[in-house]
Parts: sequence; structure tokens; C-alpha cells
Amino acid sequence: MKEIPLTDQDRLLFKRRAAALARPLLDKALLSQGELLVTRLGAARYAVRLGELSAVSPLRRVARIPQAPGWVAGLTHDHGHVLTVVDLGALTGEASTGPLRFGLLVEVGGEPFALGVPELEGLEKDWSTGSDLLPPGVPERARHMIDSISPAGVCRLSISRLLVEIVRLTSSPRTPP
Repeated sequence: MKEIPLTDQDRLLFKRRAAALARPLLDKALLSQGELLVTRLGAARYAVRLGELSAVSPLRRVARIPQAPGWVAGLTHDHGHVLTVVDLGALTGEASTGPLRFGLLVEVGGEPFALGVPELEGLEKDWSTGSDLLPPGVPERARHMIDSISPAGVCRLSISRLLVEIVRLTSSPRTPP
């Protein structure tokens, strides 16, 4: 096969494209501590503080892990790191909500992993007062991972509580799907 020579303009175009594809959707340096990223899982709307995330990236490919618990979607590759992808819907007890398209990247002890979600709704200002009343459609299993509920029924997730749940499920002899 004959190799086609690249021009300087071609090289520049490829370099720009590679840089654009390598850039996360949201970079921690650009995030405001007072805003939340909102996602929808089934009938429920969940929010995560932007300051608790390392980045948000598209999930291009997720490789299943044989005999992994149902809340572990698999492994993916992002910016030189192999990440475990935790299906946020399965973790909170939501029914399947479609393919995981975005990873909310979190670091724990220097090790990154991704909370996989099917869609992002957008940004919302954090609220100061909330409710304890679980909105319709939010599974009871998610209650202990929620630290506040907005007047509009958005459930703000606590990353530390999510991590406690992951550790609990990982250390229990039989993990639910």
C-alpha cells in the first residue's frame, strides 16, 4: 500500500482534532464550587457538586468485566487512565435507563473512576435549604446517598456517601445487581 504524504496543513488539522477530542467536557479548573451538574436517571433527577468532580468525559467504549456486580458497568480508557465505570443508575436502584454516555470522573486516594450516566441535563445553582421528602420515582435505595433535595425535587448526591455504598457493596458477600 502506498503511503500518502501529509502536508503541514494536514498535520495541523490532525493536531487540533486530537486536542479537541482529548479535552474533557468540563475541566475542574473551569468549574464553580457553587454549581451542580444535573443528570436524569429514569424518573429521578440527581445533581453532583462540580467541585467534587475531576472532569466529565464522554464514555466512548466500556468493556464489561465478567462476573462483576451489576452496578459495575466495566472498564474504559480516558486520558491515559484505565477507569472503572460505576453505573450510577444501578447503584441508586434505578431501572435501566439506556446506554451510559458520560462519565463523571471522581478521584479517590489518587485513583480515578467514573460514575456512568446516560444523559446530562445541565448546570444548576446549589441550594441552601432543602427537603427530606423523597420525590416520586426516586428509589428508596438512593436515600442514604442523597444529602439534600431541592424544592424542585432534584436530589443532590453526596460523593462520600456514594463511596461508602460502593465499599459496603464491595465488601458484602453477595452484592445486589
